[in-house]
Amino acid sequence: RELRSADASPALIAAVRENYRLLAQGLINGKAVNLVSPSYPPAALSAKAEGSVQVLVVVDEQGSVTEARADSGHELLWKAAENAALNSKFKPTVLEGQKTKITGIILYTFPAEKSN
Repeated sequence: RELRSADASPALIAAVRENYRLLAQGLINGKAVNLVSPSYPPAALSAKAEGSVQVLVVVDEQGSVTEARADSGHELLWKAAENAALNSKFKPTVLEGQKTKITGIILYTFPAEKSN
């Protein structure tokens, strides 16, 4: 599966190409020990930007997010979603008795009521 985001970091592309295992369905929100909520950027509020932002992440063996790159949703929300992802923490993934690095997707929703 090819990564489609044109501006994805080399480390994120390398992780995908090296076939790190994805958690079930790719979504890892429910696996977070601490899923940081993004702040609503003032420019996004002014523009009435809302909706979901999908963030592709690499989670290391200790459960820390080491790479985060938004690839969908309103672009004014991307940086806030990426920053929240980078500050989130996950339970380490153990495969075959060893902690392993994984890739996954964090989905953030910026509610419409905040943009009124």
